[in-house]
Amino acid sequence: MMMFDYKEIAQKALVRAEEIKTKRRRERRFLVIGMSAAVLAVALIFVSMTYPTTPDPTIQELENTPIPMAQSPPSVSEFELTVSSFLPGYDNIQIPSGAKEAYLPLVNPEGSGYPISFEIILTESNESLFISPTLPPSMSIDKVTLSRPLEKGTYQALLAVTFYESADNQTNPPPPENALFRFTVSVY
Repeated sequence: MMMFDYKEIAQKALVRAEEIKTKRRRERRFLVIGMSAAVLAVALIFVSMTYPTTPDPTIQELENTPIPMAQSPPSVSEFELTVSSFLPGYDNIQIPSGAKEAYLPLVNPEGSGYPISFEIILTESNESLFISPTLPPSMSIDKVTLSRPLEKGTYQALLAVTFYESADNQTNPPPPENALFRFTVSVY
């Protein structure tokens, strides 16, 4: 009868099992690294196809490229005429004492080509009484809500008109400089 050394067989089986585990770990590690590399490669290809790169133009190319001007920006004097036409009694606006809301139509003319916002500032204290939302061309607001009611009296004020870059900046030149217009607020 033949004798088996069960301890030796068990020891060899454990060593073999450990070798198989190690081999499988290596295979999994290579598989994970390979899959990660493949996903990264696909992502890089997708990004390069989605965002194609063009070489930067040289200075000479930039100097020789004409700048398209679809329309010229309105000059301040043209815009001042518009301001005087949409501010009733441009030199003097009247508001009841204690009122926070006042009828004051503010218009971004259709031909301006730029979004604009308005701000009413008291000259003496440099206090902002009202800031409009940004109005696209041909939009207007009819009344303003002041930051606080004003007491009876006469106040010197500024209407600040801020021009913003157009969403269609391919056809419009840069916006004109912001404009300030003086007027008087009479509170009765």
